[in-house]
Amino acid sequence: MRNWAYSEMIIIRPRITIRSWRINRQNMKQRGQKVNEIKQFQDKLNMLSDKEKEAKKSEFENKIKALQEYDRQKQTDLRKEFNDKKTEIAKDVETAIESTL
Repeated sequence: MRNWAYSEMIIIRPRITIRSWRINRQNMKQRGQKVNEIKQFQDKLNMLSDKEKEAKKSEFENKIKALQEYDRQKQTDLRKEFNDKKTEIAKDVETAIESTL
C-alpha cells in the first residue's frame, strides 16, 4: 500500500517542478535585465572623468543595492513557496497512507 502513496507523491511533484521552473525562468530574466542595466551603467561610468564618477557613484551603488534587495526578496519568496509545497505534499502523503491503513 505504501507504493501507492509513493507513486501519488511522484505524480504531484512534477506539477510543482514545472511551476517552479517557470517562476525561476521569469525571475532570472528580470534579474538578467537588472544586471545588464548595471553593466551598461558601469561601462558608461568607466568612460567618465573622476569628478563625474564621484557624482554618479551613489546612483551606481543604489542600483546594486536594488539588485541585491531583489535577489533577497525572490529567494525569500521561493523559499516560502517551497516550504508551503513541501508541507502540502507531506500532508497529502500522510492522508494517503492513513486512508490505506
